Amino acid sequence: MSREIEKFLEILKDPQKHFGINVHDLSTCKAYEYEKYDCEIALLHKYHFENDPDNEKLLSTFKDVFSKDYLELRHPFHNDVVTRAVLNVTRPWSPSIYFIDENNRYPWIIYNWDSIGLMFITPKNVFFSQKILLSKESTENFLNHALSISKTITKLKIKDLKFKNKKFGIDLGLLRPYHAFYDFNWFNKLHLQNCKVINNPMFFKINTMANLVDGNDLVSIRPSLLDLCFLNFETGKNYVEDYIDEALEAHTRGGGYNLTLWLGIPGERRIWLEQWEGIPQILKNLNLYFSNIKVYIDGMTSYDGERTEFKANVENFWKIVENIEITLKATHTKCSTFDPNDKNSANKALITTKNGQIDIESLSGYDYKAKIARCNLCDIAICELGTTELTPFNFLKKSGVAFYFHEEQKGHMQHLAKTIPHLKTLFPYHHKLFNTEVIITICNYHIPYQHLYNLAAECLEELSLENKIKGFSRENPLKMHRLSVPSVELINKAYELEQKTGVVLKNNKEEKKILQKIKAQEKLLRTQNLLLKIEQKQAKSNNPSPQAQIPLQKPKGAVERVHRHLAYKLGIAIIVCSKSLLGYARMPFVLYHIKAQHKFEQEKFQKALLKNPALKLLPLESYADYENALKEQRCYTYKLGLAMMEAHRNLFKGGLVWFYFESKRLKREFEKEKQ
Repeated sequence: MSREIEKFLEILKDPQKHFGINVHDLSTCKAYEYEKYDCEIALLHKYHFENDPDNEKLLSTFKDVFSKDYLELRHPFHNDVVTRAVLNVTRPWSPSIYFIDENNRYPWIIYNWDSIGLMFITPKNVFFSQKILLSKESTENFLNHALSISKTITKLKIKDLKFKNKKFGIDLGLLRPYHAFYDFNWFNKLHLQNCKVINNPMFFKINTMANLVDGNDLVSIRPSLLDLCFLNFETGKNYVEDYIDEALEAHTRGGGYNLTLWLGIPGERRIWLEQWEGIPQILKNLNLYFSNIKVYIDGMTSYDGERTEFKANVENFWKIVENIEITLKATHTKCSTFDPNDKNSANKALITTKNGQIDIESLSGYDYKAKIARCNLCDIAICELGTTELTPFNFLKKSGVAFYFHEEQKGHMQHLAKTIPHLKTLFPYHHKLFNTEVIITICNYHIPYQHLYNLAAECLEELSLENKIKGFSRENPLKMHRLSVPSVELINKAYELEQKTGVVLKNNKEEKKILQKIKAQEKLLRTQNLLLKIEQKQAKSNNPSPQAQIPLQKPKGAVERVHRHLAYKLGIAIIVCSKSLLGYARMPFVLYHIKAQHKFEQEKFQKALLKNPALKLLPLESYADYENALKEQRCYTYKLGLAMMEAHRNLFKGGLVWFYFESKRLKREFEKEKQ
């Protein structure tokens, strides 16, 4: 009965054409009507749709399936026919298992990536879980895997697919740790410790895996019944806890740091675009309160018992170290690098700053046991959701800050916040995707580092009240400052402009020059204002009688006050930026930065004024240079800034077009006055 197998192979050479599947019309995809059938696959589809991975009937059914020497499932449509797994049809990221009955009449294939049979192929069609079809993105992903089988099926022969006595083994050796943990979790849920486990390199290996075997003559299967993506992972009294216990047995104590921090940042498939500037800035602000900080920076993970090096991770680590040195104005840095011949060596940097020391260590290339041992020493974790979250959040339930790379992770993030005390989560309006590929895990995104620092500060303050931060307690709580958080929309626009023009808008010399001048003027004005107050008080005390008072000489400062006005600041910036083409490219970012900084300073001054009314500024008329100040308000620079403010207020009513002509008019007027 090889004719049915031959027909099936012919279908698999071009399933899209044979089944009439249109990748642009997902209504051509077929849902498996599990309600009509009584078999293991129907059970899987039912509890997948009902979101019930812990259903007792489901678990007991598959415990029985895995307890046997052969992997056997009833046919999804012919439920009285028992089929056996006889071959793995495997491509990267598309592992499938071929089943056939003893009479070689009913061939079919199941897809085995993070689930068993939520998509399968029979001679009738490609069938999907009803829940998968609710998501366009999930359907497209599964469909692409189904259609890709044609690339490997041509190598198969009929004899390879015939019924045979071929045993099976559990495969836990995946390339991706996050997906490997799905399997490890199901391995625990189904109590599969007595099953044959194929002795491939794996991320999670525990001593209770007593039945490790060579997998050459076995059909391999991943034990994940259902896709548990973003659902709670079990880390109670089970094999995961055993794994953690094994990891902690060999751990060493910390080095007496004030604060130990875990940083889990994206690496291989995506980038937090602010990380190069953001990580040094976060550490700079933390260093104000903690003089001796240990930082573990996570990276790619090696298989259990191995120590590897990943070039991209190492390059990123040293780039971060270099930026920290610059940002914190390091006075000394001591570095060491990983030596394959020395198991105790590591990529490390001890950076000395004016506020203390920051000891940074890369964890790229360690296995999970080594990472767990080090993360256990950490006070908090600042971590992206995804693979890098496993150690701090799933295994050790560390407090800290969780941020996501894609909106689909919001539900998972909220779940973590409910289960981990003092875990702070990203505010959605501070996140923006810059770009994304077909696969959502491949993307770059913006998050203002100021927001992550503020969340970390909130977490640390709460932990200090529970005596969990060294040097602080409920009686002596930690109190930290907060940073003003810029608009993520503006950060995104500035980044887009940088990409188009090739001009780096941040930290450019012209912007720094403008801002330094503004800050110097503000400092001078505050000093003059304070001196004036002192002189007035002294005059009153020395001359109690109004008739006896000697007229005070009016101080200067009105011109500097005018120079602090937003209009004047904007005018200066426009003139400076207009001197070159690159300056024009920088102008939007510079103007926004000045406006945001001005607003922040005004708010800060108003708060200070509420606490100390004596700081109130005198009227401009009180200064000796009042007339000169009026001239400054009538000058070209000031008027140009006012025009820009007016244009911004009418942005959607042609404000910028009006500004273009108004600036030309002001320039002509200025040139005429000069003559």
